[in-house]
Amino acid sequence: MRHLAVFLVMLALAGPAAAQQNGGGNDDGDNGGGGRPLGFPMLPGAYGDGGGEGATTGEGRPDFPLPRLKAPLVNYRQQMRTIVDELAFYASKRDPGFLILADDGLGLVTRTEGEAMLMQLKKRQMGVKWPVKPETGRVQWPYVRNLDGLMLARLFCGRPAFNKRTPQDDRKWRLALLDRVGDYLTRNLTVERCDKPPLVDDAYAMADERGLLPYVATREGALDFLPDYPESPVGVNPAPVRNLDQAENLLVHLDSNPYPSKREWIRALADTDYDVLVLDGFFHGVDALTEEEIDRLQTKKMGARRLVFLRISVGYAKRYRYYFKNKWKPGNPSWLLNPVPDRPETHGVAFWQTGWKKIVGKFFKGAIDLGYDGVLLDDLDAWRPFQKEAIRIARKAIEKAKKKAAGKKPEKDEGQPMKIRPFTIP
Repeated sequence: MRHLAVFLVMLALAGPAAAQQNGGGNDDGDNGGGGRPLGFPMLPGAYGDGGGEGATTGEGRPDFPLPRLKAPLVNYRQQMRTIVDELAFYASKRDPGFLILADDGLGLVTRTEGEAMLMQLKKRQMGVKWPVKPETGRVQWPYVRNLDGLMLARLFCGRPAFNKRTPQDDRKWRLALLDRVGDYLTRNLTVERCDKPPLVDDAYAMADERGLLPYVATREGALDFLPDYPESPVGVNPAPVRNLDQAENLLVHLDSNPYPSKREWIRALADTDYDVLVLDGFFHGVDALTEEEIDRLQTKKMGARRLVFLRISVGYAKRYRYYFKNKWKPGNPSWLLNPVPDRPETHGVAFWQTGWKKIVGKFFKGAIDLGYDGVLLDDLDAWRPFQKEAIRIARKAIEKAKKKAAGKKPEKDEGQPMKIRPFTIP
């Protein structure tokens, strides 16, 4: 019944094909997580959820009375997983063969210590006096099984900088996590950043050895070009490709600005033999590909079928997109936050709110209606700064409770409101 309800909600969300609309989202004032508008502020540059150990014993039972917080507790990681769950369920009813890739989605694969702490405090808030802390490190299988693949960045080259070989330690933990879930995903992809032929060749070879589908971007900055090296796709494949496990090569092309006309952009892409194209889908960000144009791009230069994916940002709103209204400003609609520093046309969003989820739902439905083979869900790591702030507040409350249980006087709380930071309502 839950899935049926989700499906009906998604049907209600989805209007005409998103890419053909010029309208906007629905500002319904929903606060999603509840409590105060916009939840916790978004802290730029924050990564990881900050841990949260020390509140429980080894068995997961609290070793002192946990606080029962009045403010709403939101697990933003799970909120992002829920978006993927809802979209995947809708796709399964519309087109079971529709493919879903996740960019920036590796951080959602397992439950972290900080996430478990929030879940434990939520149980306490709901009246459980001695809530057990959930197991950490557990793979979140519903999320994983709703995906066909994960897209990683700079796994073999490009980190810490362009044309640098990615350190072994940085690569090792990500590959280990992929190994845990690899059997449940059709194919994982990677985007590398280097142009020195030895590095490029090594990146392709190492990706192939791991069963990954790689794209090596041979320039820094926007993915708005065709690779300079090699001249032809690695492993040119004359066979038709209808699923990711049949693909031999990949092109990720997310910016059409260098092309003076839509016709020239489409011609350049059509004149390639890549098995998989991942595209922004809007010429210069505003002119959507039509059904006929997508159909043309689904044929390689040599004539065989290939896959074409549409990139959809789940974690940010773009002022130039079809859904954005000129009258909108941070806080109106309630899910819209301030622009990202140095990117004035990109706004943070309270992604868990219904108003924003409706926009994503329409965008997603449009991809299916127009005949794309699948989508790349982008910016799935937008939960990180929200979660970091939620955990900071929760950990502070736990520390106070621990000192109280030990008979110590807690440090005086300054009681200052959270500072206004970029992305929050001014």
